[in-house]
Amino acid sequence: MGISDDLLGVLLAVKGNQGHQVLFAKMTGRYFRTPEVHPPQPTALGLGPAKAAPGSAPATSPKSKRIVSAPCSHRSEELQSSSVELDFFGFSPVAFARTIIPKRPLWNDLFEFKMDQLHIVSRPTSLPEESACFSVVLVFKCNYSSEFRNNLRFVKAILQDFSIALQHEQERCSYVSHQISRLSSMDLSKPDFAIESSSLAKCISSLIGTFSLRSGFKEALWINDWIRVNVRASIDGVLDPELHVAAELRPYNTLILRASSLLSPESFVLDSSPIIKTVLKHLNPLKSFQELALELGITLPYMYRVAAHLTYWGKAKVVNTMTKHNLYAVSRNAFACGRKYARVFSRQFEGHSLAEILSRFSSICKLEDHTKGISESELLKIVEWLLQRNLLVQYHTYVFLIEGERAQSTERRKPPGIRPTVSEPSFRSLRSGVSSSKSSKRVLSQLLAYFDGRHHIEEIMWRESISRSDLMRLIEENRHQLVTCLRQEWPS
Repeated sequence: MGISDDLLGVLLAVKGNQGHQVLFAKMTGRYFRTPEVHPPQPTALGLGPAKAAPGSAPATSPKSKRIVSAPCSHRSEELQSSSVELDFFGFSPVAFARTIIPKRPLWNDLFEFKMDQLHIVSRPTSLPEESACFSVVLVFKCNYSSEFRNNLRFVKAILQDFSIALQHEQERCSYVSHQISRLSSMDLSKPDFAIESSSLAKCISSLIGTFSLRSGFKEALWINDWIRVNVRASIDGVLDPELHVAAELRPYNTLILRASSLLSPESFVLDSSPIIKTVLKHLNPLKSFQELALELGITLPYMYRVAAHLTYWGKAKVVNTMTKHNLYAVSRNAFACGRKYARVFSRQFEGHSLAEILSRFSSICKLEDHTKGISESELLKIVEWLLQRNLLVQYHTYVFLIEGERAQSTERRKPPGIRPTVSEPSFRSLRSGVSSSKSSKRVLSQLLAYFDGRHHIEEIMWRESISRSDLMRLIEENRHQLVTCLRQEWPS
């Protein structure tokens, strides 16, 4: 059973000049109903309505207002009768929006609570207007199983990235404000129409389909056709060990234990798998999966299975093998979580403070650029310690081919799943600009398909068995049409 079985719906709630509102809701079940029609009440001797029987509901007039109470917030909302009466789990839209949007100090961070057998996860995000915010809300049935709690970690990470991307687009081009203005004029009871008319509603509703993928959130979402949001379960782990084997592990990857893991060969019971004990004894961030497999005399696919097993149980994480060319920078969680690690870090690495080390990685630099005032062996231990606690993230170098006619303008992305192709004129112009030998032109023709911004340098080196120096020299010779950028790795 996947987490999609517990997902009841996804909503967009806002707080602004018009108060609290739910502007869009896509539910997995029925969330609106028509009001009940009460038959005329019998009268006694024409003196008025008869008294209700003991225990029965009191009679109401068609013109009376319906009071919807919020059990947890102790608030009540008045709704005018209409042809379709919206009902969100016993709340009116306004009452539900009031309940799920917290006070301002809790904005711009994940907000999670439970009420009335509902498990609600959201991230209220501030808008430029004073005291205004929007919130993408996920509503689940309460589930206390360990599988649900494990999967929920990935869902919260996806929601965090999704909301931050919306916040970026709001700052860049007021995207969210424009979409809110469009959705405010639409009928909340017709989500399909909103999905057709609003790109934000379409993007939010696609979260339901994303979470229903049993293959582990491998799809990516595009916000405003500009920002790509990765939605895969391998942010901190996987849903199924077999899925991680099917995922694109590479021979140049390696394994490091998590900070919360107390694994050691001595901690296993007698009937534990001997190969896992052996792998743990030989784990080294400087040794790749391929090197470990050769050293231990096992096949590379079997090495992947061991890594998937340890990753699934939250005991280890997959990273790139550490080299002097690796690029690292501080993660966005470092400043929120760094305080609780500061004292532990100072005890483990005497003479160094966590704040001073993190400041070294405030910008993206090669690992070899951080050796000033610290030995190489100690630096590697510090980087491993930071990676174990998700205080550092790795960046990769990607290569883009800028075609002649498009070099003067920025082209938006192509639809996902369609691999970009290189036109024959741009191929000829790129080759004609190479001032090196015929062998360089031959190598360039082999690598041209990788210059689409989806393959980083290490991936190209592995796929084509080319050295880093040769690849970088080739890029430098064709820098008039090849552009490099640094970013974190995207799933394929």
